[in-house]
Amino acid sequence: MHRELDIVVFGASGFTGQYVALDLAKRAEQTPGLRWAIAGRSAAKLRDVQDFITSKLPAYAQVPMILADVHDAASLVAMAKQTAVLLNCTGPYEYFGEPVVAACVDACTHYLDITGEAHFILDMMVKYDARAKAANCLVVSAVGFDSVPTETIALFSAAQFPSAGVVATTEVLMGVDSDQGHATTYECIVLMATPAHWAKTAAAYALVRPASADVVSAPPLQTYYLTYDRRIGKFAFVFTGADKYLLSLSHPGVQTQVYFYVKHVGQLLALMVFGLLLATLGQFTAGRQLMIKYPAFFTAGAFTHKGPTETQMAKASFTHHCIARGYKDAAQNEGRLDYEVVARLDGPEPGYVATPIFMVEAALCVVRDVAEGKLPRGVATPGVAFKNSALISQLQARGMVFSVTRAGPV
Repeated sequence: MHRELDIVVFGASGFTGQYVALDLAKRAEQTPGLRWAIAGRSAAKLRDVQDFITSKLPAYAQVPMILADVHDAASLVAMAKQTAVLLNCTGPYEYFGEPVVAACVDACTHYLDITGEAHFILDMMVKYDARAKAANCLVVSAVGFDSVPTETIALFSAAQFPSAGVVATTEVLMGVDSDQGHATTYECIVLMATPAHWAKTAAAYALVRPASADVVSAPPLQTYYLTYDRRIGKFAFVFTGADKYLLSLSHPGVQTQVYFYVKHVGQLLALMVFGLLLATLGQFTAGRQLMIKYPAFFTAGAFTHKGPTETQMAKASFTHHCIARGYKDAAQNEGRLDYEVVARLDGPEPGYVATPIFMVEAALCVVRDVAEGKLPRGVATPGVAFKNSALISQLQARGMVFSVTRAGPV
């Protein structure tokens, strides 16, 4: 189906959206013929994004803009019909995401977003997978720091196994060296930290989890809710965000777990205090509203409405570790695991430098590969959607460092 544009960035005037638009402009300079536009509800704010791009890339021609409002379904469909791929940067997605997904499915347009809101992601799988397949389009959420690093390091680790081998267990330990974030990111965290949200997430996960899978035989993978992990020399705790659900859906026959680790005890204590606030104030509507209204106060300045400066972003980074264990010969997959791969992924500031890279490179994969049958249709996890694509090699070309710490017999 011919479309006027290859990619549209919706929500381009948001804090993250402007950096997604800037990154796409940089890639467009290297990709002759790429047609793209920015979109949102305010022409004035979109002009600010045009000026922002021009301030960074003076020679870049002014990018076209499209007016669309998440509360106006007709405008969303009209926008979606103009492009092959829509990048949705408008969050929180629990509030604003579904109308955009629905519009893309109605318009037979491929959809990507950068949410880490587990319930929204799983709920879209329940509601739109069959419709997206019928529309011959691909819908992928969490194409940002949630959950591309976790998904790609797991795929990279599995690729290091012998050709006859098989992975039985995968653990990902995710960590960031960044102390600053934007208030919208913080708002999503607060909204997810309620028993009601967890219950809805568990119910949606039960609906999308495969009823049966060819599980690779292995001893039960032990879970530590809070531990000092000697493998990386850091304190770590079970990560309750989207990554744990998506990794398990991407690898249904593999036991998986995702941890978040901290740099030092002080950071652990700070997170415990914040967790206590979520467990008290965060359980009541008025308390959540108060926490969302004053992010800087409740996070000791870590999250603000201004967001991090570019100087702060330049100093930040992330590192993921992956420990994959299994068998060097899949035909002999009984008993003791006999092969292990330990891998690492290093990248820049996660929220506003790496996330635009993840989203833009994934979009370029869709533009290039979807017509060739390399990508599935329906609502998919990043690990399933991009398993057969060149996403990892593209990320390596953009400065993401995938490395093998060790690979061999256990």
